[in-house]
Amino acid sequence: MKPPGFVRAISDRPVLWVPVALAAVSLLSLAFVVAAQQGGCQHVQGRLVDGARFVGTIAGDYDVWGPGIVEPCPYPDVSCTTVYSTVTGNRGSINFAEYGVVDFGEQVGTNGAVLMMVQGGTGRWEGATGHVVLSGYFHTVGSVSNWDYQGEVCTP
Repeated sequence: MKPPGFVRAISDRPVLWVPVALAAVSLLSLAFVVAAQQGGCQHVQGRLVDGARFVGTIAGDYDVWGPGIVEPCPYPDVSCTTVYSTVTGNRGSINFAEYGVVDFGEQVGTNGAVLMMVQGGTGRWEGATGHVVLSGYFHTVGSVSNWDYQGEVCTP
């Protein structure tokens, strides 16, 4: 007994479907290549080591520069700040505008979160846009810190 309709047409002429299947796979592969070339965005993640060096997807020396602006915060032990920074590595530099909140009332360490808006760069990061979230803590006594970052950076 033969299957009805479309299935029967396919099973009666399997050789005709081989070129159609190959063409579909080729078009799908081409679509992935085009999307990858247009997409220029990548997930970034890593650590800030000793408050001075980024390691991970973004790697290099971390330099914070002014003018630092301390914003009014609604909580007494919390500091809200706006600063600018640059991470300079072997393949270029990436610039950020940072909007941070730090809790100085924490007993164990000073907890913080920073939204780092990408503002271009040089080399690998030329024309970059996106955002990175830096979160972690540092102890106000000594130099112990633990900061992680992750986000998305897009290049043209």
